[in-house]
This record gives sequence, structure tokens and C-alpha cells, in this order.
Amino acid sequence: SNSILDAVIIGAGWAGLGAAQSLKQHGIDNVLVVEARNYVGGRSITSHHFGPDNPVDLGSSWIHGVHRNPIQELVKRYDVPFAHAEGEWKDTAAWYDGEPITSGKRREMKKLRKGFMKYMRRRQKNNEPDTSLESVVEDYCRAKEMEPGSDEDHALRWMLDAEIVQEYAAELNDLSLKYWDIDDELSGDDSYLAVGNGGGYSSVVESYAADIKAKFRLQTKVTKVDYCDANCITLNCEDASTGEKCEPIRAKCAILTLPLGVLKTESVAFVPELPKAKREAICALGNGLMNKVALCWEGMEEMDVFWPMDKEWILHLAPNRTDLITEFYNPCSFDSKQRVLIGFIIGEAARRMEAMDDAKIADRAVQSLRSIFGENMVPLPNKVLVTRWEADEYARGSYSFQKVSSLEHSRRDLARPVDGRIFFAGEATDQKFPATTHGALLSGKRAGRAVVSQLKSMPSMPSK
Repeated sequence: SNSILDAVIIGAGWAGLGAAQSLKQHGIDNVLVVEARNYVGGRSITSHHFGPDNPVDLGSSWIHGVHRNPIQELVKRYDVPFAHAEGEWKDTAAWYDGEPITSGKRREMKKLRKGFMKYMRRRQKNNEPDTSLESVVEDYCRAKEMEPGSDEDHALRWMLDAEIVQEYAAELNDLSLKYWDIDDELSGDDSYLAVGNGGGYSSVVESYAADIKAKFRLQTKVTKVDYCDANCITLNCEDASTGEKCEPIRAKCAILTLPLGVLKTESVAFVPELPKAKREAICALGNGLMNKVALCWEGMEEMDVFWPMDKEWILHLAPNRTDLITEFYNPCSFDSKQRVLIGFIIGEAARRMEAMDDAKIADRAVQSLRSIFGENMVPLPNKVLVTRWEADEYARGSYSFQKVSSLEHSRRDLARPVDGRIFFAGEATDQKFPATTHGALLSGKRAGRAVVSQLKSMPSMPSK
């Protein structure tokens, strides 16, 4: 209990695992990874509630951009099943108020989107105070004399919801005009992992973590990080299952990979408190929320499948039904054995639904599908899975975004080390690829390398 570690890593999601592997590669072995959950992977977790042939990723589901993507490289290394997910219009079945959207209507909608994006880009370049994307949409609609609630208004907002709100897990009135899309993208298609027996993000996580299992201390919740002592950092911890206090952990350096939502709750105390720039960055960045309701029709014969099996996405624009879930993902388009549809709920709607029970949320999803396919065509599912990421005390949301109050350098401020000994990693700290698993992994590897450099510069001291 008196030993001093070279490094302690707080959190065993992709950032924490990347940091641990980086330290291992550099020969730093006196390391501990502390995780409050009873598993590694954080928001990358696969459920087999629907059986081995119907895996469902509860958090991260896609690998965004497969070319030179470190997560995709791991998928191939460990021979984890995956499918190329294009997400283009040709892979989408869409309805407008219960009627299939025609090719002509799609062209009109694309034209609407193109016009708005052109207007928005001009506004981004103007030297004006930052504002929300919602206010820009309202200005654009006024300039184009679109009546609120008109077909054009509904169609434009539906397109923006599908392409921006769903992507960033944030409402238009929260997204910053200037910075909402300053992130980069890797080239290539996306990959979807929850296909077939052995598919899902957990398979990748568990394989990647296999050779560092001895470094994990699970169900250990950090409550305080004390860096008053110039020689070591002290973590106060408790058993996450019982609440009992654990023996303090001491280390020369710490890598903190807590999600932005957890940092915002201030559930972990820092002594002394974090620098002002760090606290401002935590406050300024937005924390998005995306929840899923997965419906399974176990044992359904192919002839009874009521949705188009070959389409990746099933979308519904329902102007007069704000309670409906409008986007469903169809894993059956990759894996014909699957009988699962996954509905996505974003932002304020997701927050409201977290207060409902699973049966009520499933009913909303079924009603959405019946409004497309007909009352008598959609049977009740056999099984249901619902996520509540904001209620999860070790996540408090899904992933970060650039809020109206944020600045171009907010992520850099969040990532900056404190006192030369406390390093920060996680998707929210990555300036190029935030809100992605590969961004989290890369940030952890960077933090690991920074710790190696710091340890080399420190005077040698006994570990006892």
C-alpha cells in the first residue's frame, strides 16, 4: 500500500486502454488502470440480450472512416466480423407522413439542404459573434420566405436532423455556428461491427485489452485526485459496488480519461482545483446524448419481415407527430439472420425518454413503425433493449460537441496537462477526431507517450 506507481490511468475505455498499451510498448510496467465499471470498454459495450446471432452495441456502433483507422486495424487483426456501412440515400428507405418519398421529392430535399449549407458556410466566414445553428436555420427560412411548419420547413429540418443532429448527438440550438464541424474525418466507408456471432465492439475491446488484464482494478471509483505533494499524486477511491473506501493509490503521473459528462458533474474532486482554463473548457464544450431502443422479433420468418431487408436506414418525416422516433437502423441489411431494428433518440427527446420505462419507449418505437408500415403489419417485439447514457453515472451522456459557448481551442485546453504530471485523454480532448472511438484511442496513446517523456525527465526515486 506504500508503493508509488509510475503511472495510474483513470478509466478503461478506449483512451485508457490506448494509454496502457502505449506505456507497455515503452517498457513502463509499474502501472495500474482504475475503472469504476465491472468491465473494460466504457461506452463501447455489446449486449447479447437478443442471443449470440443478434449482437447490439449499446454505445459506439460504427468505425468512422476505415482508411488508416486504428480501430479498423484492430478489427482486422483480431478477425472481428464487420460490414461496410455506406449510409447513402440509395441505402435508405424514407417516408413522408406515411407515404414513400419519391425520387423527385428526394431531389427537392437535397436542393434545400444544398441551399442552406451554402448560406451557412457564408455565415461561418463572416466576422460575426458566434450563434447557434438553429438561429441560422431561422434566418435562412426567413430569407427564403419559408413559412414555419410548411412542407419546405419540415423537409429542411428533417434533413438537418438526419445529417447533423443525429451525427453530433446535439440539438441545432446548442451547436456552434463557427465550430460545430471543425473536426476532421478519415476517408473511406464506415464499418458496422454488430453483425453475426462474435460481432460487436466488445469483441475488439476484449482482444485489445487481453495482454494487459493484470493491470486492471475494476469496480474502483475515484473520488479525489490530490496532487499537492510534488513527489506523487494520490487517488482516493471507493468500491463502486459497496461504497466502502479503498486504500489510496499513489503514482508519479496520472492519465485521466473520464468522459466529459463526468467531469461536468464534478463528482471527482481535485486538490488543488484544476486551472481556470481547464474548468472553462469543461464548462464550454457540449455533451451530447444519443440513446437507442433496440427491438427484436425473435424467430420471425423472412416472409414475415415487414421492413425492407436490403435498406440500411429506415427514416420517417412525420410533421405532425413530434413524439415519433424517426430513424431506425437495420442490421438485417448486412446480416439476413438478424431480426432487429434500432431506433435512435437524440438530445432533449432522449432526456425525456430516460424518465420513461422500457415498455413505454418500446411502444413509441412500435407506433413509429406502424405509422410507416401500417397498424396491422408491425407485431409487438419479443425483446427490447433501451439505453440511458445520461443516467449512467460513469458516462453522463454520449459524446462531446462544440457548443455555442465553446472556443476553437476548448479541446486543446481540455487536453493540456496539469502540473506536468496529470495528463488528460478521451474523445473530448481530441482536436481532430472528437466523438469517435479512434479519436479516444489516439488521445490515450498520445497521453501515454507524454507520460513516458515526463518519467524520463523526473529524478529517479525509490518505488517504496
